[in-house]
Amino acid sequence: MPFTISANKEKGWVEVIHRGLLNIAELNEARVQAAALLAKNSITRILVDTRQADMSELSLTDTFKFTTSHQEALGSVEGLRIASVVRSEDLEASRFSETVARNRGTDARVFLDAAEAMKWLAE
Repeated sequence: MPFTISANKEKGWVEVIHRGLLNIAELNEARVQAAALLAKNSITRILVDTRQADMSELSLTDTFKFTTSHQEALGSVEGLRIASVVRSEDLEASRFSETVARNRGTDARVFLDAAEAMKWLAE
């Protein structure tokens, strides 16, 4: 499993850290596990860090389908916020995902700086 996931109750979010070559199956599995931790811990925030991941294998179609399914997979979490921290070379594709998610009702933002992402999640 090229990702780690944990509930950080002190900070109030679930942390998902991806490493290595990333594919759609791993993104989906991480989201399933994140949803379970959100419910178990009464948390409404997710911090996703892909700075150690290689997203080159993700197609635009995969990204679109994954992002458009956030509401179906996580829609029951009232007040959900998802902050993603990405590498600068992944920013353009990640901004596309952010726009798609927000257009479909998910409060999601993409950041290059982890501290900024954490600040936004804490709001």
